[in-house]
Order: sequence, then structure tokens, then C-alpha cells
Amino acid sequence: MNTIRTGLANYRRNHPVSFFLDIGLTLLLWILFFLSLAIYRQFSVSSLCFLVLGSLNIFRLAWRLGQDARTTPTEFSPTSTIKPSQTDALSMRVLGLRQGDNYNLFHLPDFRVPVLSLSVIFTNNTGKPISTDDTFSLEGKIDGTWRTIQPTGPLPEPQPLPLPCGLSKKYAFPIEGAYDGLYPGDYRLVKSVLCDKTAITLTATFTID
Repeated sequence: MNTIRTGLANYRRNHPVSFFLDIGLTLLLWILFFLSLAIYRQFSVSSLCFLVLGSLNIFRLAWRLGQDARTTPTEFSPTSTIKPSQTDALSMRVLGLRQGDNYNLFHLPDFRVPVLSLSVIFTNNTGKPISTDDTFSLEGKIDGTWRTIQPTGPLPEPQPLPLPCGLSKKYAFPIEGAYDGLYPGDYRLVKSVLCDKTAITLTATFTID
């Protein structure tokens, strides 16, 4: 119920015209349905189905807006304070993602994409070997501003991630369980490494279609 209440509040705040049109249309249809019962004393399955579908549309939107942290950035997605410091000598790129099974039978556009892992490549031309682990943070671009996306579950145990000098190395960053899928949009992976006692913050952008 908290998700529904949050979603309805977000829907009203972020899409007021659509919100009142949806609510008004649903109320009108329900009134007409009960009037038809009172006047004709006859139950109509088709009209009831239409009314239920109209109501489900509102609750579908409310559920999405209530569970997507990006829709309420002031409450759940703080503005990022990350200042990338990567150089040409040390870089990180997201090559792609491994997608899991999508149980959205109706292929509705507002359901999360089930992402299992990100394929990431590091290039180390600093002249020094770098050792770190696969811990990271994830950010989403909301209204042109990068904001931290809080994990919805525990991240996997950190694993060593060596970055040999003069080589490019590809790793898989598992995110299944830490994030319950990702909505379509722009994201970036944020990773801190230590190079000769100097902390360097790497970022790599990617898009979920």
C-alpha cells in the first residue's frame, strides 16, 4: 500500500493533467456502471471489465511510479557528488549488459529491464599495476542531473580485480539481486581505484533501451 500511495502522490505531482483525467474518467465510468445497475437492474460483464481495466491502468502507473526511485529524486535519489578523475592513461567503458528473463508478458514499456551483469573493460596505460575490487556505485540521469540509485538488495561479496599495466582487461560486474532491474534511461557506473597511492574515480556511461 505504501508503494501505491507513493505512486499516486508522484503521479499527481509529476503528471497532474494525466492524473486528474485518469481519475475523472475512472470515476465517471464507475458512476455510469452503478447507474446502469440501478436503472436497468442488469449486470453487464463487458462494462465491468472496461471499468476494471480503467482502474488497473491507474494502479499500474501508481505501482511503477511508487517503486522507481528515479521518479522521486529528492527522497530516494540524492544528487551525485562524484567528480570523475579518469585520464586517457586509465579508462573504463561499459561494453554491454547481460539481460535475464523478462516475465512481462504484455511488454509494457514501464517495466524494469532485468539486468544480470554489466560487461566492463578497463585500459591501464599508467605504467603502474593497479589492484582493486569489483565494488561500484550506480547513478541514473534524471532531468539532466546525475543521481545515485540506491541498491534494493545486498551487493555481492567484493572480488579482487587486478588491472595489469599496459593491458586492457574485461570484467563482468554482477548486479542481479542488488538492483531489481533497471528502467530504460541513461546510467553510469562509478568505480574508485588506487594508483600509486592516488585515488582515481572512473565513470562509464551506458543506456538501457
